[in-house]
Amino acid sequence: MNRTTAHAGITWLTSLFVVGTLVGCASDDITRPGMQAPALAAASSPAVTSTAPSEAKQGMTLDVQVNGSGFDKGSRVDFLLSGQTTLKVHTNSVKYVSAKQLVANITIAADALTDLYDVAVTTSTGRKGIGTELFTISTMTDLGTLGGSTAYASAINSTGQIVGGADDAAGRTQPFAWSSSTGMRKLDVLSGQATGTARAINDNGLIVGSSGLGSGGSWATLWKPNGDGTWTPQNLGSFGGTWNEARGVNSSGVIAGITSNASGADLPFRWTAGTGMTLLPLPPGAAYGLALGINDAGVIVGQANYDFADGSVNNLPVAWTANGPVLLAPLPGDMGGVAWAINSAGIITGKSGTTEVRWRPDPNSPDTWLAAEAGTARYGQAINGAGQIVGYAAGGPGNKTHAWLWQPDGSVQDLGALTKTGTSQPSGINSPPVGQAQVVGTSNGRAVRWQLP
Repeated sequence: MNRTTAHAGITWLTSLFVVGTLVGCASDDITRPGMQAPALAAASSPAVTSTAPSEAKQGMTLDVQVNGSGFDKGSRVDFLLSGQTTLKVHTNSVKYVSAKQLVANITIAADALTDLYDVAVTTSTGRKGIGTELFTISTMTDLGTLGGSTAYASAINSTGQIVGGADDAAGRTQPFAWSSSTGMRKLDVLSGQATGTARAINDNGLIVGSSGLGSGGSWATLWKPNGDGTWTPQNLGSFGGTWNEARGVNSSGVIAGITSNASGADLPFRWTAGTGMTLLPLPPGAAYGLALGINDAGVIVGQANYDFADGSVNNLPVAWTANGPVLLAPLPGDMGGVAWAINSAGIITGKSGTTEVRWRPDPNSPDTWLAAEAGTARYGQAINGAGQIVGYAAGGPGNKTHAWLWQPDGSVQDLGALTKTGTSQPSGINSPPVGQAQVVGTSNGRAVRWQLP
């Protein structure tokens, strides 16, 4: 019985007598055992359509707005995994806002499974509605878009600034910079260009990548911060070709990248404010090459490419030191590979064949690296100052490709995806001055950031 509608002075016996004659009971009336509810009081089951926020991290306590219809005072909210409630996601309280909205205060355990959860609302009369996969518990943050549906993150610096590329409303890829305070912001491209992408950012906020006209070519670009949250693009030049891209920048502003010549061959370059763009020397016999990463000591890593008379191609990982190019040995039995990144300690990561590897510098011989060590992923995409490496490998649900973290002690961790059947691929990892590292990349076509526990 809804006690707000009862008249003062009506006795308990009288209320028992009259309750059977009431036609319209409120949704939070109490139906006592043995009493038959009037047919006109029947209500439809609630519907759960969305949540806000729709995702959260492990170890958080927060309010979640649950939207839908058919809710009443006394409604309960549960978070389900595989159809079952879990003690790892506890509902502390539920506030009734309206028949279309509830606010649930929940606590997520630090070891709660990272997955998509169903959200169930049970009304005070026992009617239940379930919204399928409406809430995600993850170590990941979706960085948003620039009006389109897809985006990818390429790199992150120690302060947490992230760069990458995102489609605009017209479907054109645009370079972006992201921070927790500003969100995703488009970077201006070079004059006359319509698209672009940002590949790397240093701790001083210098960003490098390319500006282009889609299939009409691209131009290596440096974005200099203006101090007001905007950047100014600068063309780094070329060697006569129409495809150029900057791939890495160190703390001194030295840039590494790829430029094409008039014949269309890709060549590795080094750029400084004083010298401009200069070509890196290729190892003997190599036809062309790629410069993909650089550390603060100025060592550049990438790939040397060899064309043979029989038409075959062999690609070998290479490091460019102050004394010239140094080939890195692949794993025994592998015919080639690539070096993607190098950290401040001189540890290089990349791939040998189809296996993630790292090369440690030889402590007894300058400009020399020890034999490759194999990891468990397919590629070593990036490495931070602590020696943590991120790559990707198949092995998630349905054998989908997932991002993997390779620790210096040899242990590995699957970083998961935005959805239980989704895919993910990392591209960068930082070394923040305080707290644990952050990883950036792509999951389900969206730019994402992982916060390592």
